Amino acid sequence: MSTTLSCARSATRSAEPAGPGIGVGLVAGVLLLALLQRAPVAGLGAVLPDLGVAPALAAVLTAAPAGCIAVAALAAPVLERRWGSGRVLAGCAGLLVAALGMRVVGGQVGLLVGSLGAYSAIAVAGVVIPAHVRALLAPRRAAALIAGWAAAISAGVGMAGAATPLLAARWGWQEALVIQAVPALLALPLWLRRQPHAPHTEGAAGAVPVIPAQRSRGRGRWHLRLRYNPHSWLLAGFFGLQSLLAVALLSYEPVLLRAAGVEATVAGWMVAVTMATAIVTTMTLGAATTRARHQTAGLVAMTSSAGLGLAGVWLAPTVVLCWVWAVLLGVGISVLGTALALPGLRASDHVGAVRLGAMVQSVGYGLAAAGPATLAFVSTEVGVVFLLGCTVVQLALAPVVGNAETIRPR
Repeated sequence: MSTTLSCARSATRSAEPAGPGIGVGLVAGVLLLALLQRAPVAGLGAVLPDLGVAPALAAVLTAAPAGCIAVAALAAPVLERRWGSGRVLAGCAGLLVAALGMRVVGGQVGLLVGSLGAYSAIAVAGVVIPAHVRALLAPRRAAALIAGWAAAISAGVGMAGAATPLLAARWGWQEALVIQAVPALLALPLWLRRQPHAPHTEGAAGAVPVIPAQRSRGRGRWHLRLRYNPHSWLLAGFFGLQSLLAVALLSYEPVLLRAAGVEATVAGWMVAVTMATAIVTTMTLGAATTRARHQTAGLVAMTSSAGLGLAGVWLAPTVVLCWVWAVLLGVGISVLGTALALPGLRASDHVGAVRLGAMVQSVGYGLAAAGPATLAFVSTEVGVVFLLGCTVVQLALAPVVGNAETIRPR
């Protein structure tokens, strides 16, 4: 009996949340990579008109992020199964360093190849990080760190969008873009200093623990049978609609404001207010929603704000009210942070989280790529109706994906 009790206590201790040793390296490694999840896209977009590249290349660079991320995300389960999540994330950090450097030293070809390499790295990292965190930490701590990861993504977008043009004006566009590699340089030694610890065990301070590669045939069923679970497709649809709205609104909001009679300078400040609101909301309401047991209330509130903001700009486009609509649009865009975290929260284990995340991001970004292309060929009124329709469908999906139901293969 005493032996049985001793074994039970030992198992309980092994299931305790990770200690400070894992926390230091893991939190730093995760947040540093999170800062680069969208920053290479936002930073390049901020200075692209000043680079003097060929129009065809500019069009490819503008359309590449969503499509490249959708394709590259499919490689994450294969890489994670072969090498383990720690090695994969170390590789992502190294690829980011090399790709971001190539963008500024290789001419127009280097700019294209480096951008595609950076987008591929952030696609794989975006799938693997929530699963890695889910495997290493107890549920409450994992949810808190995933929420911080989502907030850091928005912070990285805001910093890149605001700082890159200023740095380009002061030092030149090469220096402004290459400085984005600093977080990856800092993250690389953390992910290289891997210690092979099992989930929920304490590791050496400052090192990021690694999850060993999974080669079990039974676990591979996620890859083959996940597509038969309708909830996985609903989650992919929700993520795709939110990605579409986030990408479309950032480029379409100035068009709507200008059509409403707002001056160009004022419209620019309103877009800045939208981005600032999105960052603050992601760090507050978005983080609280991610940590909650059920995400329905937060998802409904943020999605409704996007719909109200769109309808307001369309139906009540006064200069004073447009500031209110800009804030509501920022709240609506912030859903993306929670949507990125949902696969890691819904899967039954970290292997499933990688496969679910790959499916959701691949389908979602494939859907998101159609948004700007659709809006480019329709009138402003039709574009608003299209975006409002997407918001209504997303609002209908929010209670389903916000329910804390574990998604399993069927």
